[in-house]
Amino acid sequence: MENKALLRGKSILVDLYECDPLILQDVERQYKILVDLPMKIGMTIISAPQIARWDIPLAKNRQEWGYSGTVLFAESHAYFHSWPEYLYVMFDLTSCKDFDHAMVSRDLKVLFGAGRLKVNVVSRGLEFECQE
Repeated sequence: MENKALLRGKSILVDLYECDPLILQDVERQYKILVDLPMKIGMTIISAPQIARWDIPLAKNRQEWGYSGTVLFAESHAYFHSWPEYLYVMFDLTSCKDFDHAMVSRDLKVLFGAGRLKVNVVSRGLEFECQE
């Protein structure tokens, strides 16, 4: 038998720019994204999504704020962090089950009303081997 590398997972890291400011402040819509997108790619949600507003005090009486959300599924997880002031969202999805990362990227662009995005796909666990 020959040893071959076995993909143990894949992560997609998506930076979404020029997002719709109304979506970035709509917690219900963000919750729906965290439910619908994983289900669309066949993930098994094992806990309700959690979304929280965050505030970070900066120098000179400035403050940044946004929302962060996460959802766990049997195959792994997804999360996002948003900065409405900058019309920016960082969205990451990791799974040990294969998924169509191009479709996820396209859907995220539409769901957050993004003008542009940057995508990185990372293969995980490549040092594991399996017997065929």
